Amino acid sequence: MKIGLVLIKTPSPSEQFLMSKIKGLQQCGHKVILFADNHDCFNLCKVVEMPKVSKFFFLQIIKMILAFFTIIIQSPITVINFLKYEKLDGNSFRRRWENLYLNSKILSKNLDWLHFCFTTTTFRKENVAKSINAKMGVSLRGYDINIYPLKNQNCYSLLWKKVDK
Repeated sequence: MKIGLVLIKTPSPSEQFLMSKIKGLQQCGHKVILFADNHDCFNLCKVVEMPKVSKFFFLQIIKMILAFFTIIIQSPITVINFLKYEKLDGNSFRRRWENLYLNSKILSKNLDWLHFCFTTTTFRKENVAKSINAKMGVSLRGYDINIYPLKNQNCYSLLWKKVDK
């Protein structure tokens, strides 16, 4: 089984719970792909760097066009599904295409499960798993469930409709 884990950045050595999760999944015979910024030359599993937003407008436009071209050639049905689900959620045309760019690396992978290691990493990614025909799992940790929702009412309402586990 191919499992994608989504994080902001690769786990540091002090984050043993994440290291143990990856090792445990691999020991059970699963292929693990980590979608995160790789600042520490992490090599426990394959790391796919997520698209970044450039502060230079012209450079950002070029990056987006290349990403769109690549993902549309690789997975046209996935792109159509993703944009359809985004539209059904009420996202504007611009927001749908921004989300396509931000999620293009995950959308280009064939995964069985997509797991978000922190709940706040699901924002703008709620439709990715369904678009690639994968199941979606989310881990709830302290800040994500105790603090963030107090400051942002109903922040997970869309997520709860889409998550499998």
